[in-house]
Amino acid sequence: MTRRSIFTLAAFVALALATAACGGSTPTAPTPAAPTTTETFTGTVLQNGGINHTFTVAQAGEVDATLTSVGPLNTLALGFILGTYDGTNCNPGYEDDNARQGDVLSGTTSATGTFCVRVFDVGNIAANSTVTYTVSVAHP
Repeated sequence: MTRRSIFTLAAFVALALATAACGGSTPTAPTPAAPTTTETFTGTVLQNGGINHTFTVAQAGEVDATLTSVGPLNTLALGFILGTYDGTNCNPGYEDDNARQGDVLSGTTSATGTFCVRVFDVGNIAANSTVTYTVSVAHP
């Protein structure tokens, strides 16, 4: 072998080793995100009252509930729950007893089923008054 052949052979071996060191596995495609459904609920809460809204989750994934509006006073604090529904009660998974317009409750469900949001008075609604609200829930 000539000196040039040895040099060329050594260059090919180095190139082959460098290529192998970069990994030879085929990249895997990312798991597609679950389609998201957004549901909007509105209601009116009286003093010491509360309202449940139910929704069905079709597959595991993230659930985000947003208290999108509160009126007539958008700074009024309400109770806000994101939880599971047992046919009667909204059982808290996540709860905020000082929720204000724009607040978000987020959680992840590993199961399908009926879930809920609850909006309720925590003692801030005056007698003979009502508060209207809107809640948006994004879920798989």
